[in-house]
Amino acid sequence: PGKHPRTEHGFKDASSDVCVIRDWRRRWPTANFGMRAGWESSLWIIDVDPRHGGDKALAELESIHGPLPDTVEVITGGGSRQRCVR
Repeated sequence: PGKHPRTEHGFKDASSDVCVIRDWRRRWPTANFGMRAGWESSLWIIDVDPRHGGDKALAELESIHGPLPDTVEVITGGGSRQRCVR
């Protein structure tokens, strides 16, 4: 239950090896999967949490800088919207 790591070193065990990922999916079919974000991947995640003013803050930023590009968006269990941008 929850978001605890399934491997010994958590995110430090990350892999892009398809065989490793398939093995993990077989071993832990209900586990969450993540991806590396930041400088190393050039992918950035914007977490828009309406409970903490995220919708308003995003609207203000977009009014100044223009809308975010179309991208993948995930709705979290807590109601936040997470958008991946490059």
